[in-house]
Amino acid sequence: LDYAAIVGSELSQRVGAMLQESLRAVGVELNVRSFEYGTFRQGSLDRAYDSFCLAWNPPAEPDLEQQWHSRWGAPGTRSSN
Repeated sequence: LDYAAIVGSELSQRVGAMLQESLRAVGVELNVRSFEYGTFRQGSLDRAYDSFCLAWNPPAEPDLEQQWHSRWGAPGTRSSN
C-alpha cells in the first residue's frame, strides 16, 4: 500500500508517518513516497496513488453549492465535482 506525500509539506509527511505507524500496528505495510507538487498533483488527478492527504483553505464565506455541486463541474473535468 502506498501513500503519496508532497516534498516540502510537513503536514503531508507527518500524516504519512502517522498512517504508517498505525497501519504497522495491525500488520499492514505502508510505503510513504514523496513527490514534487506538480508530479503529485498530476498523479492525484490520474488516481495513481493508493492514498494521499490534501488540505484546503476555502474563502471565509464560500458558496458551497458552487464549489461542491456536480452541476458546476465542467464536462470532462477530472476532479471530484
